[in-house]
Amino acid sequence: MASLLLAAGAAASTASTVGTVMSVISTAATVAGGISSYQQGQAAADQAELQSRAEEVNGRMQAIATNEELLKTLSRNNAVAAATGIQSSGSVARAQEAAQRNAAQELNVNRFNTEMNKSALNQKAEVASNRGTNALAGSLFDAVGSGYSTYSKIKGTK
Repeated sequence: MASLLLAAGAAASTASTVGTVMSVISTAATVAGGISSYQQGQAAADQAELQSRAEEVNGRMQAIATNEELLKTLSRNNAVAAATGIQSSGSVARAQEAAQRNAAQELNVNRFNTEMNKSALNQKAEVASNRGTNALAGSLFDAVGSGYSTYSKIKGTK
């Protein structure tokens, strides 16, 4: 009977040790998952920030192209006026003013669209970063809780 009790005690002790080891492994996996989520969030934030910078560069390139097109239009209008002997007043001046207004409006729309797209991408970056940070914090809290629970079980069995 005593040997049966000793065997049962040894089995319970082994099961307790295996349970403790499994708890430690589970806690480590929780932390690893949190770290992975954090890294993914940071990578997504970095990607969104790069997209925001690219959007800014594209906006500037479009503005340059619009200004270049305006200069070509103004030059063409001046060349046509000079070739035909038309003075730079009247219809030529109105055409020049219209070209300048159109270019200014296009530049304003381009600037607005660029700023809106950059803002959306910056917000996306912040959300991704926060999501990763929150996942890491959550996993650390879970790990602390699991560690405390495991510690309590170990301490209670002795």
